[in-house]
Amino acid sequence: MEKGYKSFYLMEKEPFDCHPSPEIFYKSKAHQNCWNYLLQGTKTNDPIFLVSGNYGSGKTLLSLKLISELKKDNRNSVYISTPTYDFSMLLEKILVELGITVEKTDELNELKLRKTVYDYFEKDSTDEKKKYIYLVIDDAQEFSDSYLTKLRLFASYNYLGYFPIRIFLFAHKNFLKTLNDQKNIALGQRIKRIYSLEDFDFEDIKEYIYFRLIHSGASGTPVFEDEAISAIETISKGNPRIINNICDNCLLVAGNQKLNQIDKSIVNQAVDAANMVGIEKTHPPGNSPSTDEKPKQTFVKKALPANKVYPYKDADIEAALARKPEKDLSENDLYEKKTKKNNLKDFGSRYGKTGILTILILIILFLLGYIFNQNRSDELSRLESNRDQIIRSVPADNYIVDHSLLFQKNPMQII
Repeated sequence: MEKGYKSFYLMEKEPFDCHPSPEIFYKSKAHQNCWNYLLQGTKTNDPIFLVSGNYGSGKTLLSLKLISELKKDNRNSVYISTPTYDFSMLLEKILVELGITVEKTDELNELKLRKTVYDYFEKDSTDEKKKYIYLVIDDAQEFSDSYLTKLRLFASYNYLGYFPIRIFLFAHKNFLKTLNDQKNIALGQRIKRIYSLEDFDFEDIKEYIYFRLIHSGASGTPVFEDEAISAIETISKGNPRIINNICDNCLLVAGNQKLNQIDKSIVNQAVDAANMVGIEKTHPPGNSPSTDEKPKQTFVKKALPANKVYPYKDADIEAALARKPEKDLSENDLYEKKTKKNNLKDFGSRYGKTGILTILILIILFLLGYIFNQNRSDELSRLESNRDQIIRSVPADNYIVDHSLLFQKNPMQII
């Protein structure tokens, strides 16, 4: 069944399909190094290689990519994807791959099948690629101790120092405990190097998400905000399979709401709606819509045009929610509303006191300025008064002029 978000985001295929696809191989540092380890293994004489990792870390993807590469290179190879194959079935698949026809009879047993395989490799072959058989085995942690013992003995077969059987095992990290068990220690010692797949970090997750979106044919949307990617990292712990599951659910939620922007709230809604197993939620209960109660977005979405995209929150939506009667609000909504009212009271009280204090300071400064100017004016008046007093106190006799001197003739004029 086709998912609705594909048409909304103009995708050609689902970007976060749960099935591993070798053609969609994201070259994270861990996965690229692992791939180099596997390619090197096809060129060496070591009999057994092991890739370990958590569930969903990409082991099956790498095993499929390896078998595809071997087939492309015309090398004899057999892929075992499930532990339900008993050892006789494995030998039969090997004979089919080698082109050996064996008549099935009641007397046909594991020993005869094994001998037929050995006889094939004891013949001289001019084709270097046909001198080996590569066994790629997934979920090796599910095999019994007896099966692992048979694998070890099979890989140990050699003809004049020539080891034709190469085994690549992919298993959960717990398989290392199995190898350390006394029953399987001989198998573990035959593995020179074990590659352990590490989980993605923030940058890996970000690039991985957009790598998958681009491969799906998406035309620039949706956009995952950094806070959303950070939430995905926290919830998934960098596990690729869980990242795929979360992102797929995010697209479902965002597509239904006609959103081009995926933020942290969409991630929380997607995780809640999917009831995903084995993850830790990053928000307390009640902070995002649950499947049991009607989410706020449902109320708003019905009032919006169906053909319009709303990448961001609308102020009208917030206002509509604020006008909703209190009796219809949840306990969490009432708590938030009450908290907002208290915050407004604190805001008014705090800034009211600050305003009064500011006004008082301005009044004091005004009074100080007025007093200073008044004192200065009084001082000038006093100086003016003193000056007039000094002028009036000088005796008038000091300014009497002898007029007789003005009419005294100059002796030089008589001559």
